[in-house]
Amino acid sequence: TAASPQLPPALAPFELERYFAKHEFSAPYLLCSSDCEPIKMSEVLDGASDTMKDMWSDLTLAYTESRGHPLLLQEISGLYDGASSSRVITGVPQELIDLHMRALVPPFSRVVATYPGYQSLTEIAVHLQCRVDAWVPEEYPDGSVGFNVDHLEELMTQGEPPSLLVINFPHNPTGALPSLESFRRIIELCRKHDVFLFSDEMYRGLERSEDNRLPSAVEVYEKAVTLAGMSKVYGMPGARMGWLAFGESATLDSAFQRVCELKDYTTICSPGPSEVLTLAALEQRERLLSRCRKICEEGLTAISSLMAEHGDVFQWYTPPGSATAFPAILSPLSSTAFCERVLEGCGVLLLPGDAYLPTRAEVNTTAGAASPFGPNRARVAFGRTNAPEAAKVLGEWLHIAKANGSLC
Repeated sequence: TAASPQLPPALAPFELERYFAKHEFSAPYLLCSSDCEPIKMSEVLDGASDTMKDMWSDLTLAYTESRGHPLLLQEISGLYDGASSSRVITGVPQELIDLHMRALVPPFSRVVATYPGYQSLTEIAVHLQCRVDAWVPEEYPDGSVGFNVDHLEELMTQGEPPSLLVINFPHNPTGALPSLESFRRIIELCRKHDVFLFSDEMYRGLERSEDNRLPSAVEVYEKAVTLAGMSKVYGMPGARMGWLAFGESATLDSAFQRVCELKDYTTICSPGPSEVLTLAALEQRERLLSRCRKICEEGLTAISSLMAEHGDVFQWYTPPGSATAFPAILSPLSSTAFCERVLEGCGVLLLPGDAYLPTRAEVNTTAGAASPFGPNRARVAFGRTNAPEAAKVLGEWLHIAKANGSLC
């Protein structure tokens, strides 16, 4: 009898999202949310142009165009030098990661990805039975972390050529951000090895210094696809709006078309209210970006003070980008046990590094690193307006916990 075809592995539970589902709406203080303080809808509309206000008041709850409203596609393409609105598609960011991977990545091929990271950036490729090799951060003596491009070059040249490189800068959860020179080397490696590039740029715009902002991958590499959206840097996660911008290479034509086709099986189209709110926000994007950067600066100042005061508990570094950092925990407790003890003790939610490391072993973390990165770390975040208050509550509890041995 003929052998039964081997089914692909089931998608693993999304550890990070399961952790948030358990705690996000019950914890008194969220000191680990990667988005910036959500903006009020009225604030977006109050600052909108008269045209946008008219669009909002005249809006009906009808179906919308599958790729996105033409005005929105035009507005998004204008964010990138040389981009065409005909190669942009909108959707929920999580949805777009999934659709892109299924459209572009051949099953059983090899993928290289920054790791740890948002689980779907690697999990979809694992589901497609790909070999996924992790580009793991390097820890420096001062406690900071960064991605060594020499390690990436080793990964790119080992074994069969990868079909795709996945990067995320500024990086979630570490906040790592390569220099412009290193970023150019990444692009050169992709071009040299003829590799497609998927660039998760959800945190682009939250650099500590605008001078360190990298160009978008779609602006500098013809075989790149850029992911961005409203959730993180604009404070609009509830809009559930993001987009993919495809590079100009003809080799991406079929993948772009396939993403459009696959979207017919997911959301089909975006909600009209979300499209208009996104248009209104992008028209005033500098104001919204400035708002979020200011909130991050205030939160980072408070958390940096907390970490300095409790340097025997955390190994801290100032992240160059994003709204998150990933300090090492110096307690003998596991990251999950440490974060649970903090939550029980003072109501502050931190995200354990274990949530970035699913139990399945299909992501290969040995190349370029001595051991998997992250089990002894926790994600802290500073994009919410109450981050200073949460940091104060945590700091006061840590004094008590150290005195009574709760961290042992």
